[in-house]
Amino acid sequence: MTPIIDVVFNLLIFFLLASQFARVERDQSINVVAVNDIQPVAEMPNNLVVNVHADGHYSVMGVAHTLESLDKLIAARAKDADMRQVIIRPDAEASCKAAAGVMDLCNKHKVGSIGFSLAQTSESALGHTGGSGP
Repeated sequence: MTPIIDVVFNLLIFFLLASQFARVERDQSINVVAVNDIQPVAEMPNNLVVNVHADGHYSVMGVAHTLESLDKLIAARAKDADMRQVIIRPDAEASCKAAAGVMDLCNKHKVGSIGFSLAQTSESALGHTGGSGP
């Protein structure tokens, strides 16, 4: 009976550490765009999260990238059969051109799924007071 408890305890520790590692990809300095109705993005270990900063530079897992180095990274990861999705996390002040650059790279390397990471906000924060019309 003791070996089963040891195995369960080790699995518990593993999953706790793995969940913390998945959060490292989120750059806390980015002020993500807030919208009303969004679906949560599953945090999968094989997702590539690209942070787009307000000044237009990119980072992945805390490492700064240019568009050229991001091109090489996406090309290498696109060959990996386990990669699920590229998630773009644009800062609210980032230009659309910077996010579009990442999307172009994903299309160039035939990435199957591209997602955007946004924050959810209340309707009152957007100036809505209810009702169905503007």
